Amino acid sequence: MKTDKVVRIDNRNLPAQYKKRRYYTNTEVKVHNTANDCWISIFYEVFDLTELIQKNYGPLVDPLIKAAGTDISSWFDPITKDVILF
Repeated sequence: MKTDKVVRIDNRNLPAQYKKRRYYTNTEVKVHNTANDCWISIFYEVFDLTELIQKNYGPLVDPLIKAAGTDISSWFDPITKDVILF
């Protein structure tokens, strides 16, 4: 379980800029697994959620922080792409 604390909008703690590419491997996504550097993948697309988490830090983003660096496609219906309610 990750226990990273997010520092509010502090550019010193944000990751260096990276060149956006068309494809990322699972290994590349797994490296971005903290609240200050959060990538997730959904249905073969990669999203950098770092800025979203920094701007909206609170209990509602905790599930995203815990899932950082992973694929969260299982959270969504594969046909409709709607969130699956557990």
